[in-house]
Amino acid sequence: MAKALLGYFISSPIEFKFLEQFHSSPYGVACKREMFFGENKDIATTLFHDAQDEQIVKDLPLAVLFALGFGPLFALARNHALGFIQLDENMIERSVEACWHSIRR
Repeated sequence: MAKALLGYFISSPIEFKFLEQFHSSPYGVACKREMFFGENKDIATTLFHDAQDEQIVKDLPLAVLFALGFGPLFALARNHALGFIQLDENMIERSVEACWHSIRR
């Protein structure tokens, strides 16, 4: 899932910029708050909860799991778009693996 998300960010820079701006806006913050604390769960939230129940990922608050699991992907995509790094398949694979290592048990 993380590789697909990062690949999408790289191949769709306008959409990525919109998502990044939205998530930093009051609307995005409200969506995150609902995702973390509300009744309306998305697939990633459900996935993390199931992984915690099965002791696949660390016992951390959901917001921390998202920050460690997905936050670096946004930073990598941003740095790629700015020309600071070049994300090829090998670098994407290694980066996603590093994100996974940060949250798995």
